[in-house]
Amino acid sequence: MYETALIKVLTALVAWLTLFNTNPAAADPAELQRIMTEYNSLKADIPPPSTQTLEIAGWIFPGAPACGALAEAKGSQVSVLKPEFFRVNYDGELELLTVENGGCNGFSAQNLTAIKSQSNKQYVTIASLGVEATERFFASPTLHQEISRLVSFVVNNNLSGVEIDFEDYGSWSPALLNNYLNFLTTLGQKLHQNQKKLLVDVPAVRNQSEANWYPLKYQAFNSLPVDEMVIMGYDYQYDYGIGEPVAPLAWLEEVVRFAQSQLNDRSKISVGLPNYGYVGSKNTGKITLMTREEAKKNALYGKLVRDKASGELIASQNGEVLVVQDQESLRQKIATVQVLGIKKVSIWHLGGGALP
Repeated sequence: MYETALIKVLTALVAWLTLFNTNPAAADPAELQRIMTEYNSLKADIPPPSTQTLEIAGWIFPGAPACGALAEAKGSQVSVLKPEFFRVNYDGELELLTVENGGCNGFSAQNLTAIKSQSNKQYVTIASLGVEATERFFASPTLHQEISRLVSFVVNNNLSGVEIDFEDYGSWSPALLNNYLNFLTTLGQKLHQNQKKLLVDVPAVRNQSEANWYPLKYQAFNSLPVDEMVIMGYDYQYDYGIGEPVAPLAWLEEVVRFAQSQLNDRSKISVGLPNYGYVGSKNTGKITLMTREEAKKNALYGKLVRDKASGELIASQNGEVLVVQDQESLRQKIATVQVLGIKKVSIWHLGGGALP
């Protein structure tokens, strides 16, 4: 598709200019001519530039290794912060994560003040510790009180709204899905009554065949009181195997196009992008997620090579694989979705490494 081709051409141009600036004699003029010829052939298909500024959000994970989240966000283009202040625990209870029980980035008056001072919008994220925890939460006789508690928390702290991150989507039963949709309906209505917004995280799928993996469908959001459907555009390695990138660019493009085909209002689409990598063994199937700072301690870090399909840094030796995100890989992912008309992206997670 032309968007991917355009990104490749512009990346090649930047590489040529960088080489020219550092070693002019090594920069082949014929290569520059080839790049410009390819660019000129694509120009007719380039859409007009957007007049709307890209809104960049960042999730803030409670505890290590994301303790540098706020420092990383400071001075960046991140204007929306999403602290995970609540979690549905294994007993199905809605638990407030404070600094005392959730570690750094947990809820406190000091952290809340810092978050609000560094952002234009703030959404409190509620995660769940698995499908069984979610089922117990929905079965709780105090569910409606907990919904009111969330709304009151947002209103009393003058936050922008709530973001729901209940995962394990492939394990959902029809009953859980029905309870989930009812929960979103009630929560969304109550938030809207208080001029607050509801955001919901969803899995990344690129076609109808992959959509069939999950009971939850994108089309459900056409009738729900949800303001943003946040597609988690990462974790490709879990579906397609150790050694694969976290988020290939062509895959991201397909995911966005499929979502656009399913929603009546495309402005509801936000795309989550990775700021994490992983280390894994092809022989064991075991994956360990890690930030860039953690990856620097791995023996394969010095062997990393830029992967053209994802922009990510990847090294492999004797079945061991290290994948790392950096400023360039994240920049390429942002460019990939932005050229498709996406106006909002969300980075998982802050504290993972310097942002572009």
